[in-house]
Amino acid sequence: MKCVITEYNREQKIYAIKALRQTTGLGLKEAKEAIDNVPTEMNLNGDQIDFLRGYGMNIETDMPPRGPFGKIQIMRNLVIELLEEKQFKPAQYVIDAMEALDEN
Repeated sequence: MKCVITEYNREQKIYAIKALRQTTGLGLKEAKEAIDNVPTEMNLNGDQIDFLRGYGMNIETDMPPRGPFGKIQIMRNLVIELLEEKQFKPAQYVIDAMEALDEN
């Protein structure tokens, strides 16, 4: 399915490249070019999308997040929105829930 990698954690560029290589089978040069040229259009299946979302990559597609990685991505995006709106207490509740998921 066609999708677009729109964003990733710039501080963890090496991990983004490794995750892309592991998921897609791209070579080092191709994965580095894809990450360097974000936004990047790619053909990925649902499992690949979930895996990359789990590494903090924002991927635009018609497919909604699913599985544990999808839940974490949704919660992460919610925390970001709440913090941008300076709603710190609700953001902390979501962070606590994410930590509880991580412990299980």
